[in-house]
Amino acid sequence: MGVTTNSRELDRASRSVYVGPMSKRTNETRNERTGPREDRLKAALKSNIARRKAQATARKDKSDTSDRDESEQ
Repeated sequence: MGVTTNSRELDRASRSVYVGPMSKRTNETRNERTGPREDRLKAALKSNIARRKAQATARKDKSDTSDRDESEQ
């Protein structure tokens, strides 16, 4: 009931050689693919930081003017 293998099958299996992947990927190929993505993400991050900075400045200016209005009354 167990699985039986003969020694020829084991010999044949031990001679098999791993050649490598069918297509070789180099770092250059990966950099070419991720290059535009990295640039796009960098630009998006820069614009996001600028927008958040503008929002924080606007909030600060708004709170400063409301503080002045309350102190004048």
